[in-house]
Amino acid sequence: LITGCLASSVAFQFYQIPASVSKTFAHNQGVASSYNDGLGFLFSTVFWGSVGRIVGHPLVGSHGWSVVWTILALLIAFSGGIMIPAIKPILLEEAALKPARA
Repeated sequence: LITGCLASSVAFQFYQIPASVSKTFAHNQGVASSYNDGLGFLFSTVFWGSVGRIVGHPLVGSHGWSVVWTILALLIAFSGGIMIPAIKPILLEEAALKPARA
C-alpha cells in the first residue's frame, strides 16, 4: 500500500514536469525532452551509485535497503513540497489561458 502511494506521487513528477517544460520550446520540443531525459539519467546515476554504497555499508548492517527506501521517501516528500508551490502558479496561468484559446 505504501509503495503504491509512493509510486503514484513519483509518476506525476516523472511524466508531467518534463513534458510541461518541453512544451515551452515550441519548435524544439524533442530536443528539450531529450535533454531533460539525459539530465535525469545523469542525476539518477549518481543517486543509484550512492544507493549501492549505502546498502553495502557496515554501519547499516542488514537494514541497508530500509535506510535507502526511507531516504528515497524523504527525497520524494521534499521534492513534492518544493514542486507544488512552484507549479501552482503555472497551472493557474495555463487554466486562465485555456478559455481564451477556445
